[in-house]
Amino acid sequence: MGLSTKDVKSGSDSNFVNKTIQPGNIEAKLNNIELHQPPFLEADSGYYLCLNLETTKPTDDFEGFLIDKDDPSKGKYEGQVGRVKASKWPYKDGTTKSGIEISRDNEMMKVMKSLCEALKLMTWWKKVDQKYNTIEEFIEGFNNEAPFKDKYIHFCVCGREYYNKAGYIAYDVYLPKYSKDGVGFSKDEEKVIAFSPDRHIEYAEKPVQVEGFGKSNDVPTEFEL
Repeated sequence: MGLSTKDVKSGSDSNFVNKTIQPGNIEAKLNNIELHQPPFLEADSGYYLCLNLETTKPTDDFEGFLIDKDDPSKGKYEGQVGRVKASKWPYKDGTTKSGIEISRDNEMMKVMKSLCEALKLMTWWKKVDQKYNTIEEFIEGFNNEAPFKDKYIHFCVCGREYYNKAGYIAYDVYLPKYSKDGVGFSKDEEKVIAFSPDRHIEYAEKPVQVEGFGKSNDVPTEFEL
């Protein structure tokens, strides 16, 4: 039997749905959280706080990535997936130009509290007061207990465009800063910032080969599934 051309979908198909999360307004659940430390952040003990999100099923016939590429029996994701950074910039201890001390852990805990508020997990938040000694232990405990399981909320996802190894446009995705326009995530869709390509996408000027993280936090990341 020859190769079939009937069910092959490409990016030019009008009904094509990417399997990874793209910049925009989405409804998604949190599968887990990662503390990611690329080489250029090791000296400062800095982290990116990464939310592994999965959207609601985009279409009835959508088929997502395998949950475990080495074990197909675990099935596929129902929605689009992606590692979305809680902030465009990493979290690390430091001092602002005006002399204000910034605590890495405190800034990440602010994000975690906001997530717990949005996901209605404040009972869990209060229960773990002083339970964990480090931010690493806190995130591990959060993932292990998974009080967030299958709880969907709304997000605004921003993106920094780059060209992947295959020469196609991909995105380093992250949440916007809180502003007068709204918040980056909420159970209430009306409170979430309305996505605008002009404000929330940083376009690549020309194709660049991306191998991974560079030496500064101003380079595209390898967060492409």
